[in-house]
Amino acid sequence: MYPGKYQHILFSLMISFLLIVGVLVIMNNNALIVHAEPLDLFVTPSGSGTCSQASPCDLPTALSMASSGDSIYIAGGTYTGSGSAVVTITESLALYGGWDGSQSGPILRDPEAFPTTLDGEYQRRVIYISGLVTTTVDGFEITGGNAFNLGGFGVNDAGGGIFAENANVVIKNNHISRNHGSYDDETSSFGGGIFLSGPYINNLTVE
Repeated sequence: MYPGKYQHILFSLMISFLLIVGVLVIMNNNALIVHAEPLDLFVTPSGSGTCSQASPCDLPTALSMASSGDSIYIAGGTYTGSGSAVVTITESLALYGGWDGSQSGPILRDPEAFPTTLDGEYQRRVIYISGLVTTTVDGFEITGGNAFNLGGFGVNDAGGGIFAENANVVIKNNHISRNHGSYDDETSSFGGGIFLSGPYINNLTVE
C-alpha cells in the first residue's frame, strides 16, 4: 500500500471523528435548551415535603419553587405570612384554593367544603402581584389585608386584599372581605379589597 493511501485513510478517519464530535455537541446543546413542562405544586398548612401531591409543602416553599406556567393547589386551612404580603407573585402562576388534600388520585377542589383562607392578620397585604405576568387567583377567602405604609398609589397606600401592578389578572370564586388600604385614619388610602395599578392591566376578570 502506498504512503498516499495511508494518508487518505487517516484523513478520512479524522473527518469522520470530527463529524461525530460535532453531532454530539449539537445534541448536547439542544438538550440544554429544553424547558421543563409546567408543574403542579401542592400545599397544606402543615406541609413540609417536596411540593408533590404525595408530599405537600408549605406555601412559602411552593411560591419559591414555582416557575412561570406552574399551578399551585392549596388545601383547606388558614395561611398567614410575614413581611409585606402573605403571597407575592412575580411569575405567571395559577393559585387554586379548596384542594381536598388527597395525596393520590385526581386533583379535587371544592372551596366551599374545604375553605382556604389567606389572612394578612391586618399587618400586611394578602396578595401582591407585580410585573407583566398572567395570574389566576381562584377559590380563596382573602381577609385581614392591610397596606399601611406600603404605598401603591402615589404617596397613598392601596390594595390591602389584592394589589396587582402591570399584570393580567383572573380573580374568581373568592370571598374578599375585611381588608384595608390603610389602618391609619390620618392617611388616605384606596382599594381595601382590590387595587389594580399600571397601564398593562388589560385582562381583568372578577367572578
